[in-house]
Amino acid sequence: MKKVIIIFAAALLSACAKHYVYESSPQFYRAKGQDDQTKITGKIEQSRKINLLNTISVDKITIYFDGIEQIVGYLDDELTGELEGKPFNGKKTSASCSSKSLSNNLAEIRCIVFIDNERAATIVI
Repeated sequence: MKKVIIIFAAALLSACAKHYVYESSPQFYRAKGQDDQTKITGKIEQSRKINLLNTISVDKITIYFDGIEQIVGYLDDELTGELEGKPFNGKKTSASCSSKSLSNNLAEIRCIVFIDNERAATIVI
């Protein structure tokens, strides 16, 4: 009987985890004087760990330039964040992300992507 109670208590205290991945539509950027376009896409990975005491949320943003991981970072509890990226063709990259609530459990994430402090794209996830 003690084993059953211990197993039941462990099951109640153990966390339930959910993991979601959402991707943006592609946007294209062409620097002044260049013929080639850069395809910019993004995704958010949301992890929710729920237990009896609280819910822990982790929201990871990844932004890709031509399919290569360029900017990676985590959003705060309000689903906003300023993210720094790797240099792209020798230029600084960054993203400014914000959210807009669409319903109780759904938010739209917008990230303005900058290359060398120039607005390159706005991706919506």
